[in-house]
Amino acid sequence: HPSTRPAYPAPEISSAHGFEPARYKGDDESPTHTTATASMSTPAGKHESMPSFDGEIAKIYVKFFDQIMPSWKHHVAALKAHGVTSPENILDIASGPGQPGCLLAETFPDAKVRCTDLAPDMVSQAEARVKALGISGRVTCQVLDMQSMSGISDASMDVVTVSFGLMFAPNLAAALSEIHRVLVPGGVMTASVWLEMPMIPMLGKVMTKVLGHSPPPPPINPLSLAAEEALRIPLSDAGFDMVSDEKGTLDFSLGSDPEESWKMGTLPVASKLKEMEAEGKYGDVMSIAKQAFEEEVASW
Repeated sequence: HPSTRPAYPAPEISSAHGFEPARYKGDDESPTHTTATASMSTPAGKHESMPSFDGEIAKIYVKFFDQIMPSWKHHVAALKAHGVTSPENILDIASGPGQPGCLLAETFPDAKVRCTDLAPDMVSQAEARVKALGISGRVTCQVLDMQSMSGISDASMDVVTVSFGLMFAPNLAAALSEIHRVLVPGGVMTASVWLEMPMIPMLGKVMTKVLGHSPPPPPINPLSLAAEEALRIPLSDAGFDMVSDEKGTLDFSLGSDPEESWKMGTLPVASKLKEMEAEGKYGDVMSIAKQAFEEEVASW
């Protein structure tokens, strides 16, 4: 939506997201995680590194993070809708600066919540949020790769939440297998993923200007699970039953400051732009990309 602010336009983006609670298949009499794990085709040694939102990217991401607050409430509502009333242990994966983990801790005051993220800078911000909210006694924060959670025991979590994180797992099957492993039988996972994001095709145009031809998919692709069955089939393969599927929209503002808008708008390709600039093969990468970005933004 074009902004009506009189200063530098603050582009606002409506992005569609999907929200999918899934329940561990089987009841307490069923085998725990052995069957689901055995059904996965995840050879050891095929582990791929997760992209890490660290350093300057972490600081920029926070500006987006605070705008997705409505989605955190959907995690809480979905859990309650599916019978979760007094969980003892909650694992929040890809917490970023600590959400929805902190909201879950406030909603379920008897629960112990573990906020996790791959990026140490994100975990530090989550720790600061937890301390500010006065919930340090029940919420712990740690660096964790969702594809390999060996430090978490089998069947130890009543709830697992993943807010806009599954899209970034290079080995989605491994991540879902691990989530299934740590959930108790009958436990619930809620997950949100992006279905549409106008910023992504815009970035494709920016990268085309830099490269001189159409670019490959971005290194950090928020839309990697946007296709109809992209998540539903892997969830089933990992041993989950899909119990509901909701869609909604979130509005984002890229800010009124040109430099801030540039950094926020190019976040998914920021690391790639820096890499290309360092290679020295594409001219003045940042200037070309910034001009192309500003031209796209002006058309909004």
